[in-house]
Amino acid sequence: MRINRLAVALLVVAVPLAGQSPIPDPDKVNDLATAISHAEGFGKRSTIPSRYHNPGDLKAFSRTTPMTGQVRLGKAGHIVFRDDEAGMAALRDYIVRMMDGRSTHYNPNLTLNQVARRYAENWRPWVKVVSKELGVPPNTTLRAYFNMTDAPVKAALRPAVKPVVVAAAAPCQPLSFRPLTPAKKTPAPPALSFSESPRVLQAMLDTPVHVPPLVEQDAQQHRRLPFFHRDDDQSVGTVRLVSSMTDSRTPRP
Repeated sequence: MRINRLAVALLVVAVPLAGQSPIPDPDKVNDLATAISHAEGFGKRSTIPSRYHNPGDLKAFSRTTPMTGQVRLGKAGHIVFRDDEAGMAALRDYIVRMMDGRSTHYNPNLTLNQVARRYAENWRPWVKVVSKELGVPPNTTLRAYFNMTDAPVKAALRPAVKPVVVAAAAPCQPLSFRPLTPAKKTPAPPALSFSESPRVLQAMLDTPVHVPPLVEQDAQQHRRLPFFHRDDDQSVGTVRLVSSMTDSRTPRP
């Protein structure tokens, strides 16, 4: 099969560069694609890669965007390409995606062993064929195979963020406290004189007490009147009426 090296170069150059890894060597891309096609059985009769013009044995789903040169989907989702060249171009683009960050399953830091585990079900014979044709050990990373050094990733285009400048707060004025006006003193009450108190008390003691006849008569008959006194212990008591007028037996103090 004739390989169109110009098509390979144009395919690799067309990869977007913004935020992606450096462009891989087109010759190495083609060598890896050829090794993968041999590991998949391309070129042998009755194999799916040969019958479907699909050297990489690539698969897809009905809801995914069709690849360039894709005609239809075969059994188990294998892609049927228009011809062998269309299928090889799709495989080369698949390898470039491994290196430029567009692939969600592969990246340049994976070794051939790790790539084989993800790419093929029977991965041990697969990696043996690929590593032998490339002339590198199976633990070689894709980055090492393509002789690609780490390149600074360009920052995504985004509007520059202006630093937020916080204005200095105005200096606070010192707090001032006015002294409270002292309260007016309340005049003291006038002094009271108790010089007349003994005389007033004596007059109250000398005032005769009028006892109603009924109470006096009742006291003379019973001498003891019941009364109910409610205190803390809820007791009930009596009181004896002591009076010089009603009880002649009571001594006068």
